[in-house]
Amino acid sequence: MSSDDVVKHCSSPPPPPPPLSRMQHTNKTQTRSQLSADSSELLCQIQANVVETNPLQEIYYAIKKLPQWRAEEEKEEKSVWLSVNSYVSPVIQDGPTCGLVVIKLASRLLCGEESDVEYLLNEARRKKFTHQGEMFSAKNMLELATAALRCTGELVSHGLQTHRKKILTSIQRLKPVLVPYDADFNHEPCCRGGHRAHWSLLTGYLIRLPLSHMDEKQLEKLGFSPDPSCSNLFLASLPLEEDPLKVISLEAGDVYVFTRQGKSKHLGLWSFSSLVESNNNLKEFSPSRDDDEYLLPAGGVEAGLCGKAIILDTAEV
Repeated sequence: MSSDDVVKHCSSPPPPPPPLSRMQHTNKTQTRSQLSADSSELLCQIQANVVETNPLQEIYYAIKKLPQWRAEEEKEEKSVWLSVNSYVSPVIQDGPTCGLVVIKLASRLLCGEESDVEYLLNEARRKKFTHQGEMFSAKNMLELATAALRCTGELVSHGLQTHRKKILTSIQRLKPVLVPYDADFNHEPCCRGGHRAHWSLLTGYLIRLPLSHMDEKQLEKLGFSPDPSCSNLFLASLPLEEDPLKVISLEAGDVYVFTRQGKSKHLGLWSFSSLVESNNNLKEFSPSRDDDEYLLPAGGVEAGLCGKAIILDTAEV
């Protein structure tokens, strides 16, 4: 081998480095806070998946998302939170069948048996209540639900606030409460004039009271027990033997309701006042929808839904 060959051989460029891993390609300017945010989002996804199979964790998850709860975590003096809820497994709707799905959810709560959505749709069409499954009349919803579930029921009017205590008492007694409202893009109550009218089922309530309002012994007599992980959270199983609403001043605190509706598998937790406002604003059919495809009652959305709710009960023997 000549010296020139040796020089050429030794001067040849080294092989290229192996490709960088995905992690090495990460922008080095990414801040620690961004990584923390990504981790928090992943944790929330994991928690959301876990709560689907654990009713108690589902309650924790809903409560700890409340801004009012998170704000209190930074304070030394905390409120007393009272929680009751009946677990009802979620049902996701197919098409504009939110009312029919809510009747099915109510059947699980009321009698432990499932009412079939396809059957409800056929019955609603037979009675000329709907075209595609939409239910813009609380009166028709009541008639359909009581016939399908073989139960009794009551239509309440003039706004949810007027019937707040009756609604909360019904929840305590495992009576399904079906409420129409305007659903925002995150499925929570909003006010869009009725353009996003939707149905929900109330399954429980959460009441926040001042710390001085009640002591632990009083709460235990009412059936509430302190949660081991949150000393200011008290839980009770339904139905309650004692009626806490006889001694609790609702005006002294904030009231929230646990909810199910057909567009999410997650348990909702909304302020009662926001639901009242949303229910009261159901005034008109969305102009972006073709009203020929939907069946509206006489008087439209306002006459059919505004200020109304349904309370179901088992049939009298």
